[in-house]
Amino acid sequence: MEFASWALFNKKRDGKILLEEFAQSFNGPTKDQMKLFHEPLSKLKARFDRMDRGHKGYLTIEDFRERAMTTFRFNNVNHDGLVTEGQMKAVATHAR
Repeated sequence: MEFASWALFNKKRDGKILLEEFAQSFNGPTKDQMKLFHEPLSKLKARFDRMDRGHKGYLTIEDFRERAMTTFRFNNVNHDGLVTEGQMKAVATHAR
């Protein structure tokens, strides 16, 4: 899953995802097109900055892997090494 996400975001296929690529993957190449997800650049930049370990100014597959593992650990509430749909729903409901 992390590789599929990585491939979606790494449009230039250069091993680095810049903020512009990150934002494009969420909001599309132009603001004129209707997109399923649309977040203001300030929110996307904040998310990008949280993922950018080492403050390099770009994201690597290792940054994506760490984010995936953080999400997994957060949702694995009973610490059994498995995340069920029920656990994810419970975490999402509780976070609201």
